[in-house]
Amino acid sequence: MKIPIKIFIFLAIVMIMVLFVFNLNKPYSVLSDETFISPTQGSIKITSRLYYVYDKALRYETQQIEVVDGKYEQAIVEALIDGSNNSSYKTLFDKDVELISVENVNNTCYINFSSSFTETEIWKDESIRLYIWSMVNSLTELKRVLRVQIMLEGNPISNPILGQSLSKPLTRDESLIYAKDRTAADAAIDFVDYMNSGRYDLSYFLLSENTKSNTDYSGFIKYANEFMEETKGFSRTTYFTKRMEDEWYIYIRFVKDYEGDGFQIQLYDKWHVIMEEGSYRVELDD
Repeated sequence: MKIPIKIFIFLAIVMIMVLFVFNLNKPYSVLSDETFISPTQGSIKITSRLYYVYDKALRYETQQIEVVDGKYEQAIVEALIDGSNNSSYKTLFDKDVELISVENVNNTCYINFSSSFTETEIWKDESIRLYIWSMVNSLTELKRVLRVQIMLEGNPISNPILGQSLSKPLTRDESLIYAKDRTAADAAIDFVDYMNSGRYDLSYFLLSENTKSNTDYSGFIKYANEFMEETKGFSRTTYFTKRMEDEWYIYIRFVKDYEGDGFQIQLYDKWHVIMEEGSYRVELDD
């Protein structure tokens, strides 16, 4: 005797409902401390330029910066607070300025200081413009920061400082950066640092026309990703230059700690640099 299909479906539904009710009041098993895994904040490392005040100009220093939980602006400011490797390089935070908060809203980074900022010696010093733009230029190294708004206790600064209005968001000022005679090594180092910071577009711009004609942008991204994988965990340190008539070879040293036992692994990369239309360009050799 065959059971009609409708009866079969009805019995299946009844069985599912019975199982559901049976398990509804069944207590869930409790995770022990050994099996419980608490959520952790993710962190990554980026390479970025930080700007400091020295000898009436801004000087930059490339550093590896740890970013926790996606708070890029906070990481940049904390790196400025930690200071430069060069003890002569200074920031606002060397001037007893107290920070309250850092927040990015719609590509504007809001830096909120304590009102005690107005009581510091730097407030009326002529160099305050440099100190403010050391922070502005450092933050605008991030692609997602276009402007920086300086705040006091959550409010824009209404009074100008030495003729400079701070009531509206400030933009990057390249004119304050110390300019030196550019060398072939500068081109190679910038090329590497741009790749490390994820600015492949700027690295590609530094390539020679010959390299660009042989390597399109998508091909260069593959090259840059391979370089990043090769140097993962390494930090750029020293370099030396070898000149051969109208071309240069820049040897850059990278190091990383080996399993925390005090030893370091060393890696050298060589970059071929040529002069092209008055500018140094990186030539990627086959």
